[in-house]
Amino acid sequence: MSDEVPETQEAVSDAPPAEWADPPARRRRRRWPWFLALAIVLVLAAVAGGVWLLHEARLRADAERALTSSQQELIATTVEAQAETDAQIAAQREAYRTDLAGWQADQAGAQEWVQSNDAPAPSRANPGGTRIPGDDPDGQGFLDSIGATDVQVFFDAGGENCGYSNGGDDPFSYSAGGCYDTRFRNWLFLAWEPGGERLVWPIFVHEAMHWYQYANYYALFLSAERGGIGHDSYVGVVESDASCRAVAVYGIDRDDYADSSSPCDVDGWYEGWLRDQLAALGVRVSEPVAADYEVREVIRP
Repeated sequence: MSDEVPETQEAVSDAPPAEWADPPARRRRRRWPWFLALAIVLVLAAVAGGVWLLHEARLRADAERALTSSQQELIATTVEAQAETDAQIAAQREAYRTDLAGWQADQAGAQEWVQSNDAPAPSRANPGGTRIPGDDPDGQGFLDSIGATDVQVFFDAGGENCGYSNGGDDPFSYSAGGCYDTRFRNWLFLAWEPGGERLVWPIFVHEAMHWYQYANYYALFLSAERGGIGHDSYVGVVESDASCRAVAVYGIDRDDYADSSSPCDVDGWYEGWLRDQLAALGVRVSEPVAADYEVREVIRP
């Protein structure tokens, strides 16, 4: 028996000793979603709180601004008055546009009339002949002096001479008359019977004054028609103005018209009298001005 202790072979392992092994892995908790949720909740709470505070502030402000019944009534009255004012402004604006358009149309009508030059046709020879008694046999000198250079005298006793009528068979009466017809812008009708020569010149001047009236105021006569003011409403004014202009400006004796159909019956006649008489009848005699249609006075800063 041998005393040698047999060598025991142990298996050699490459694994580290047990005390060197890694400790078991610990379980890590994921906490960041909770932090995010918490942050969102806090933000929403802050927003909600801000909205609530704003709402409360607005309610307090509205309560402070609450109107009394008298204040509400005053506002309602003011609004109603403003509505009436707005309606008046609209009506006045339309009235101005209408009146201005009418005025412009009448001015255009007068200009169109000025371009007309129709001539009358002979109808019945003048019993008194074809010459005006006196130094101006065709009246052209006088016509030129008043600016009627294109106007001529038409010696005719026919129906178109609206101011003439035959005196009849009475040997001790005579007639003389004249007419200005706007259809024949540049013509004056004149006729008389033998014996009536003294009346011819005053009648001629009277008819020339009618030409003057229409040459200067024709647009106003159109305005009268537009306004529903007929010729019959102012024919007397036109006749008086023609005779009084002949008396006051051209020296015709007032008595020469006293027994006629067109006496000068105006005391204190003046230039512009006819215009003023037409205006008194409601005829528009001047161009509309926008300021006259203002509902309220315009206040400038």
